[in-house]
Amino acid sequence: MEAPLIRQCLANIECKVVNTQLSGKYNLFVVAAVKAWVNHDRREQRIFHHKGDGTFSVDGRTRDLKAKMTKWKEITSVLLC
Repeated sequence: MEAPLIRQCLANIECKVVNTQLSGKYNLFVVAAVKAWVNHDRREQRIFHHKGDGTFSVDGRTRDLKAKMTKWKEITSVLLC
């Protein structure tokens, strides 16, 4: 069975859940990418990149969203185990 794809998206990423320890408290699931698809028929092909510190790059322009990102000490300790 293949993962359902969203036709309107530029890309789709199929993931599998690898850690559910934070799902009860934060509704957070840690996933690992299994396979990716790119829609080459889509006209708009902007590049979007998460830099890992609350900033994002969209076609070379940086977007600072640090104020909207939340850091929990429990997440760091669980993910590093």
